[in-house]
Amino acid sequence: MSRFSNSIRNFRDRIRSGLTIKRQNLLFLIALGLVFIVAIVIRLSPIVVNNYLIKAFDPWIQYYNAEYLSTHTIYEYFNWQDFKSWFPTGYYRGNLRPGLTFTVVAVYNFFNAIGIPITLYDICFYFPAVMGGITVLASYLLGKEVLDKKCGLLFAFFMAFNIGFMQRTTAGFFDNETIGVFATLMTFYFFIKTMRTGRITHSILGGVFLGYLCLSWGGYNFVLYVLPLITGIIVLTGKYNSKVLIAYGGTIGTGLLIFSLFINFNYGELLTSLD
Repeated sequence: MSRFSNSIRNFRDRIRSGLTIKRQNLLFLIALGLVFIVAIVIRLSPIVVNNYLIKAFDPWIQYYNAEYLSTHTIYEYFNWQDFKSWFPTGYYRGNLRPGLTFTVVAVYNFFNAIGIPITLYDICFYFPAVMGGITVLASYLLGKEVLDKKCGLLFAFFMAFNIGFMQRTTAGFFDNETIGVFATLMTFYFFIKTMRTGRITHSILGGVFLGYLCLSWGGYNFVLYVLPLITGIIVLTGKYNSKVLIAYGGTIGTGLLIFSLFINFNYGELLTSLD
């Protein structure tokens, strides 16, 4: 009888322990969800004052490019000589980084294909705020990979309310940083994850985000400098192993391969003998 009662007691304790863990996970998910929602709501503040306008000069240029791509073919876009911005010789708009332009046009075509009537202007206006929220989630993933879930939540919180980042991801500020910061964090996330797991799929995903970053934002140099620096420090401190090779080779190799698709890719920056 005592054995039976002990079994019941142990079973009850396991249930209580499981409920406690689930309750903690639920509270954690609620906290992360609130940070994500508040991050987006704050960035939608221009709507409160009826300021439904794309702001600054560069965002208008980005919208101008996206509008042209949405009504023309990819070939026409990369051979587009714009006489409105520079006369009489014109300016080749295909020289601008295509990442942001192609992303919003792809989103625009997707929504219209599934029957949701939304204008390209609407997408370009709300896109920065939405990407601000998604970047907050990317911050959580990176912080969690570096240390733990608490670190990830704290990182996400500070990213949500970072003044400089908020300014660049406010609704209407349609510029390259909306993608650039997100792609930077995801590159570091998969790079660190690969060094832990050694899986080549993770390093390729990191390279995809690195290539996406290079095609979208001029700040890509920061990542291309930091990754070799981190790898060099690991080698010098005697902590090098095959996982580091997979992480660095897969991320940098895939990223540069994608970046080389850009019309203004400068091979001389990699191979000085070509100059």
